[in-house]
Order: sequence, then structure tokens, then C-alpha cells
Amino acid sequence: MKLKDIPELRRKVLSMLPTAQALLHGKLGISDRDVSDLVAILERELYLTKTRTLYKSRWTWMLHQLDGKEILATAPCLGCRLKCDPNACEKLYDWLVKPLSRESIGP
Repeated sequence: MKLKDIPELRRKVLSMLPTAQALLHGKLGISDRDVSDLVAILERELYLTKTRTLYKSRWTWMLHQLDGKEILATAPCLGCRLKCDPNACEKLYDWLVKPLSRESIGP
């Protein structure tokens, strides 16, 4: 899996949700290791969440797409006790802007 393949793979995975992680390598045509890396990226970027489940007598992860309420619950401001200017908040910047700048990385 190459960095340039991630946006297309992301679209494919999100269109298949909910699904078991064990099924993705066959559907996407990539290795199990690449599937694990891709799922970790999508989870870190708040596109999906996973729950452990038993599938065909083996443990795997069931992948689910996050909705807007779940994403907002991870915002740093909700538990923050600092009284700061949101325009200058480094935590808010890291949460909101950095994931968007990673998407713009391309070939």
C-alpha cells in the first residue's frame, strides 16, 4: 500500500461499512498487514471505530463509521478547563487542522 493509494482505499472501506476487518484484504486486494495499517489510519483520522467480535470462530474487528456526534465528543474543548482564545488554541488546531493537512498529501 502506497501513500497515494490511501484516499481511494479510504473511499472503498467507508463504502463497505459496517464490515469485519478480516474480510477487507480479499475485497481490497491488499495484504492483512496493509489492512491493519489502513484501519489504524482511518481510526486515527476519526473515520471509523472498531469493536472486537467473533467471526467464523475467530476474533476480528467489526468496523463501523463514526457519525458527527461521536466525532465532536473527541474535541479537546469539551474537557478543557483553560479559558483561551479558540483562534490561538494549539490543542484545537492539532485536532481540527492537522488531519486535514494529511489528506492533502499526495503523489
